[in-house]
Amino acid sequence: MLPADTVEQIYAAASAQAPLSEPASVAAMYAGLYARARTEPGVTMAIAGDEDGPVGFAYGHDWHWSEATDPWSTQLRQRLGEDAAQQIAESFAVNLLAVLPAASGMGAGRRLLEALVDAATSDTAWLQTTDIDSPARQLYRRTGWRTLGRGPDAPNGKPGLVLIHVRKPRTGC
Repeated sequence: MLPADTVEQIYAAASAQAPLSEPASVAAMYAGLYARARTEPGVTMAIAGDEDGPVGFAYGHDWHWSEATDPWSTQLRQRLGEDAAQQIAESFAVNLLAVLPAASGMGAGRRLLEALVDAATSDTAWLQTTDIDSPARQLYRRTGWRTLGRGPDAPNGKPGLVLIHVRKPRTGC
């Protein structure tokens, strides 16, 4: 697992540029959430690096509505509606994915996302992103994620876009 300050640095660099243009306080918030989450059971992390160190990361966890009783999760369920919420009832939640701008466009984001989905015990994964046409959003579209609905407000104050991905059945030989 990466230290929380490294997660903060990577996310801050990845989100500071347009089109996200997020303030450093958002990176600090996500680093704090990560610091708490990384000690929980069921958390999976993927790290992309080069000879200079980490250039990207992604992490997520097993998701169960029975354990999701906090205000954010309650709002997620309300905004999705019961039919959509049931599609992610027992699934894998991708919490955060970020790649340094210098490594953007080199496949690191795709490899990180694939590593999380491959490691998940559920065939269904979901995430929330902003509705901005960002490089991350383009990656999700290219890799088969589809819109499930709207979730709690993203850092830009607008309702987040909830995406879902269902893994194709694995074939054995």
